[in-house]
Amino acid sequence: MNSSFPVILVNGQAVQQISVLDRGLAYGHGLFETIRVCDGQPQLWQQHLTRLKAGCELLFIPWPEDAEVKLTQEVGELCARSDSLIKIIITAGSGGLGYAIPEAQAPMRIVIRYPLPDYPIEYTNAGIAVCTCDYRLAQQTRLAGLKHLNRLDQVLASAEWRGSKYKEGIMLDQQDRVIEGTRSNVFAVDKNGDLLTPQLSRCGVVGVMRQYLIEQAALHHIKVLEGDYSSAQLKAMPELFVCNSLIGIWPVRQWDQHDYSVGEITRRLQRLVKKLFVAQS
Repeated sequence: MNSSFPVILVNGQAVQQISVLDRGLAYGHGLFETIRVCDGQPQLWQQHLTRLKAGCELLFIPWPEDAEVKLTQEVGELCARSDSLIKIIITAGSGGLGYAIPEAQAPMRIVIRYPLPDYPIEYTNAGIAVCTCDYRLAQQTRLAGLKHLNRLDQVLASAEWRGSKYKEGIMLDQQDRVIEGTRSNVFAVDKNGDLLTPQLSRCGVVGVMRQYLIEQAALHHIKVLEGDYSSAQLKAMPELFVCNSLIGIWPVRQWDQHDYSVGEITRRLQRLVKKLFVAQS
């Protein structure tokens, strides 16, 4: 397979078409995962599968007993000995007209392999500039934490900074609390060396890399404080970074008009992520 182009499996078959009646297309009724693959090994694989399964349960999408086996086989088929990006999409399958969930469901399973994005190394080393998005996230506790297919919030917020010097936008909720980046989770480090990150019980995505860093921080005796933080509170911290399971950690060197240096806690966590990304290569 040519790694320069997306390669797609739909329910295990090498096709590129789905039904126009699919509920993922009609209503955004589905979820997705974006996974970094190093030397053929999907990183944080079990964590991605766990989140995907939990999301299906919350959205009333059946999770067949062999779903994990099939996904593992399909990802292995597409990614053998490669460094790549895998996107998994699970939809509720085709359904008739109307919002009501059909009694008989046949979920759609889509696995796509892309080449890894060629991000400049200075994003990791020197950091990036970020801005505060004008677009605000609405509170929706039922969907909070899920990586569901309804991503119009992120599409509209991303449009505010695309093509500018900024490489990420920071999203707030209706009460001006910091929630996340348009494609990342947000962390700050206070003067005591503790990690601060927004709690995501009202809205936002509970990222797999975010959870990994929280677990690793505990193992390395770094305190993590999940809470409600305004942009002014986080901007006042000495260290800031954004993260996801594809980029790892990008330090923030500028947020709007505030400048930052890359701190020691950020570097320590970057070293842990680097080991994760190369551990099996």
